[in-house]
Amino acid sequence: MRDEFRRDDVLRALRSAPGRRLGFDELADECAVTRAQRPRFRRWLKTLLKDGSLQVAKGRGYRLGRDTTDEDVAIEGVVRRHRHGFGFLVREDDEDLFLPAREIPDVLDGDTVRAIAVPGRFGRLAGRVLAVVKRGRQSVTGSYRTEGAHEFVLPDPEIWDGEIELVPGAVTPRPGEIVEVELRDWPDGHRAAVGRIVAILGAPGELGTLVATVIHRHGLARRFPDDVLEQAESLPAEIPPDTLAGREDLRGVPTFTIDGADARDFDDAVSIEPRPDSGVRLRVSIADVSHWVTTDSPLDREAFERGTSVYFPDRVIPMLPEKLSNGLASLRPGEDRLTLTAEMDFDRDGRRTRTRLYESVIRSHGRWTYEAVARVLAGEEVEGISEWRPQVVLFHRLMESLRARRQERGSLDFDLPEPEIVFDAEGEPDDVVRAERNDAHRMIEEMMIAANEAVADWFVEKNAPTIFRVHAPPDPVKLRDFTEFARAWGQLPEFGGLATSGALARFLRTVRGTPAERALHHILLRTMMRAEYAEENTGHYGLASERYLHFTSPIRRYPDLIVHRLAKSILGREGRRADRGALRRIAYQSSQREQAASQCEYDVLDVMRAYLLRDRIGDEFEGVISGINEDGFFVELLDHYVEGRVRLDDLDDDYYRFLPDVRVLLGKRLKKRYGIGDPVRVVVQAVHPAIGQIELRPADGRRADRPRDGRGEREPRSARGSSRRGGAAGAGRKRSGSDGGAGRGSSGSAGGGGRGRPGSAAGRGPAAGRKARKKTGKGAKRRRGR
Repeated sequence: MRDEFRRDDVLRALRSAPGRRLGFDELADECAVTRAQRPRFRRWLKTLLKDGSLQVAKGRGYRLGRDTTDEDVAIEGVVRRHRHGFGFLVREDDEDLFLPAREIPDVLDGDTVRAIAVPGRFGRLAGRVLAVVKRGRQSVTGSYRTEGAHEFVLPDPEIWDGEIELVPGAVTPRPGEIVEVELRDWPDGHRAAVGRIVAILGAPGELGTLVATVIHRHGLARRFPDDVLEQAESLPAEIPPDTLAGREDLRGVPTFTIDGADARDFDDAVSIEPRPDSGVRLRVSIADVSHWVTTDSPLDREAFERGTSVYFPDRVIPMLPEKLSNGLASLRPGEDRLTLTAEMDFDRDGRRTRTRLYESVIRSHGRWTYEAVARVLAGEEVEGISEWRPQVVLFHRLMESLRARRQERGSLDFDLPEPEIVFDAEGEPDDVVRAERNDAHRMIEEMMIAANEAVADWFVEKNAPTIFRVHAPPDPVKLRDFTEFARAWGQLPEFGGLATSGALARFLRTVRGTPAERALHHILLRTMMRAEYAEENTGHYGLASERYLHFTSPIRRYPDLIVHRLAKSILGREGRRADRGALRRIAYQSSQREQAASQCEYDVLDVMRAYLLRDRIGDEFEGVISGINEDGFFVELLDHYVEGRVRLDDLDDDYYRFLPDVRVLLGKRLKKRYGIGDPVRVVVQAVHPAIGQIELRPADGRRADRPRDGRGEREPRSARGSSRRGGAAGAGRKRSGSDGGAGRGSSGSAGGGGRGRPGSAAGRGPAAGRKARKKTGKGAKRRRGR
């Protein structure tokens, strides 16, 4: 009984209740106690009455005992601040808790605090901070200022809104420059924050400065510690011959890497051969990073803290030092490399009939690019690839059968392109375009998905612990809202309640090629839950996969590295099985780091998009409404793959109300209507590159004519909605984090192949003198990161 209910749940419920008292049923509801459990719960509460934790409230119900302190009901979490001063307490196993600005005057973004939940405004709970448990940052960025002889730094408002006093530093900036400050003393209400300038990031407004600030804001500007670099440097330059013992020798098997033209780290290679039964044998060989990154070594601890490599259009922050990521662990052509191979047999219909996992050594026969492979598939002659045309054809045929089977079982495919930044010869953003995808991308995607599923099945069959990649079904309320929206477009989804992924997949196919397709894809994508890592397998909704994990990118994802270690412990080579508690901590940390990395990538892309239009104030553009809420709407410009916001305040020709069921703003007097998918002509009103925002307004208050295909012509069937005139700027559209390319939208499946992000070199960016209009971005390989 004591394990069935938690004392902390009861104390926190009473601590946050009005009057700090609750009746029995109210308390049971707050603690999520079912009707069947309530007799046992009532008996269990008597033990809390006896030990003084509770008292019987005057009249009825329960209240806290006299000896119960705030610490008894305190909760712990990480603070995430907003630039307007307030914040949220983020907890591992519960909802975020709002923190008013008055509660965090000395708390920085990223700090861990203890707090209690108390009644707040508008009937919601708020946090009262008791103490800072752990400081989350050793350095911050900010603007260097002087007032006479007084020197100080105003930090990035997303991190803290105070002042940092300075002691002599290593560099002397000019007033106004953005700097990095190493903190010596933190604010505590009795003393000021004190720090030392260690680096000058640049002048305010410069692109490099803006990007560096965002990266620091997310805590990702971490330098490799000395012991990590020392361990990396101590690794051999070549593979020692004695490490090959016990490994299967695949060096004579034609094996290839297929990546983008700019890739520098190659962690997966594929080979294929026909079988007598008209099927094929596919080998997916992945760099054996775990051979070099041993458990609890400096490299391992740093990889755990980073969790993932982080990719930007002009640089990458690697999970591992370059000697490993671009060297010893990279499957470069003509060089012996240690690998872990998933060998799979498929019949002619793409059904997997056999899986074998083993340690191997390979020697890549060629470094292929997506573009070159696509040309071979189109019948062209390409040096270094055309001689392997039979293998290319087999890869393509397998892709088609695997893709067909995946779609048949209900895997979700969203056709939303990724953005790519185009740089000019001086390294300045020149354009944002939609990334191109071809069948070579899809080949790798399907083979990586197949390998990830095969290895997941391998662990389950052996009843061995591992870290799974899980994706929960969409929220039923959001799905209901989507259904109403789809019906307003004249589409009738054949599902109700909690739809299966198969039902959603069939719906996506029915709207393919229709005027409503793009808008419906965007809205459905935002109903998806975020994919994450977990030690317990609950399936992958987006891929319609019963078992799935990440095996294929250990150079740039920590969970893949752990999966390799666990597999090798089963194979008997090294290591030991991890306990589920350790896997739970690794899964949570990896999910958190992935989320932080993804948000930072989005924010940097937004900064670059805004920077692109910094000199276009007053220019007019054609666009399409891509999102809408009670505060206004978002417009995707047609000339550039850039999105801006039109605030409701700027629609001054009428009184508009928001109809949430159909995502429409409707004018009360003129009946003018703004809905998702509608064309609109807009003027750039303001650009804020530092926060990645573009403000637009309708051009002359008039919308562009509707296209001939009739997009958006259907009137909404629901007239329900909230009436609103003006109002504050909206918080922006929420980005989903499901494996379906959620967030910034990506074409292809809702699962992708687990490849990670693009394999560009660390710190590599478009340098002066490089060919003008150089494309770069994450689109080429993000599909592998699902």
